[in-house]
Amino acid sequence: METWGAARYGDPCRECGFGFGLSPDEAVAAVRAAPVTFAERLAEASGREQLPGLSWNTTAYTSHVTDNLRAWSGWLAGGYLGDHPEVPGYDQDQLAQARRYNELSLAGALWSLRWAVDAWVQIVPE
Repeated sequence: METWGAARYGDPCRECGFGFGLSPDEAVAAVRAAPVTFAERLAEASGREQLPGLSWNTTAYTSHVTDNLRAWSGWLAGGYLGDHPEVPGYDQDQLAQARRYNELSLAGALWSLRWAVDAWVQIVPE
């Protein structure tokens, strides 16, 4: 279980409210449910809604979750399937700027989230 997230962002996260105190089973269940949860909560959204106190809109936040899961999938695979257990991390704001999160479509972001969750779940040990 990683421990740097709570130290860096607070517990719960100061920006999004995510709580780092989940058990491994609870974390896997939350990630598995993410595509449906996001789709339901954003069913009436355009994707351009601004989140209070954040520079990201709802599409950008969805894209952030997607990219975070993709990154962790690769890092977990490196540790479990290979011989590279180190996690280099990344700057979420630089990635958001490079991918132009606020300009992406919500439908595309939700589609990508499903694929990222599938990849993450495949590499997480049971």
